[in-house]
Amino acid sequence: KLAFIHLNSVTRTEDSYSHYNEVVQMQNFIKESFTIDDISKMKMYTYRQYLKAYLKI
Repeated sequence: KLAFIHLNSVTRTEDSYSHYNEVVQMQNFIKESFTIDDISKMKMYTYRQYLKAYLKI
């Protein structure tokens, strides 16, 4: 039972990293493809910090 819980935790962590990386990739694509003002960039970086905390990564 403990191994299952640990494996489940590892999977959840990997899913969290995968989700976070996908968000960052999309934000970077948008940032490189369009002119983004400084306020929007700050919101983007703030959201990344929030998402990391929310996903516990």
